[in-house]
Amino acid sequence: MEDSGASAFVYAKASALLSKMYIGPRADKLFTVKSLDELWMLVFKTEVPLIPQAMLGEMIEEEAEKRFVDQYVSLISVYETPCKLLTDLLLFYDIENLKELGAALCSKEQTMPHILEFKKQSVLNYKAWPDIAAVTKGSPLSWYNSVPDQHEQQYIDARLDKQYVRTIWESVNETSGDASDSVINFKRSDFA
Repeated sequence: MEDSGASAFVYAKASALLSKMYIGPRADKLFTVKSLDELWMLVFKTEVPLIPQAMLGEMIEEEAEKRFVDQYVSLISVYETPCKLLTDLLLFYDIENLKELGAALCSKEQTMPHILEFKKQSVLNYKAWPDIAAVTKGSPLSWYNSVPDQHEQQYIDARLDKQYVRTIWESVNETSGDASDSVINFKRSDFA
């Protein structure tokens, strides 16, 4: 789809998605919920998983994040060649996933931790787990090619965060057209 047609479609689709969100007047519905079971049914409109309440809270968070990312990837996939900024925003999830993988390997865990997968736009090869060098190979994060020890973990995580901010700023500065100033101001407030 050409960019102008894709942009019109994405705008319409995003508007429809926003109209179903629990924001503004619809947010009141969230405050009438008395349990996590009710929250699950309200937000996801499916059967509540049969798991302990403590785990259900975490599962609600994970499911909401997964659905958001799936919808976002679906929207940007409409473009033949999405704007670099749109795809670079997904680097946040790859970086958060990489932090989880690194922490698990640092702790000598044998099973892969929970990560948010979004196959189409991911820069990492999660199938290569537990080989961290193979997971990051060919990506902008390929420098992360060995398991850090516990003393390095915080430094490595901070380096990943700095790389994300740098990448986003580079993409924002490459944005042109009518949206350029709005995007720059939005990201400036986001990182402030």
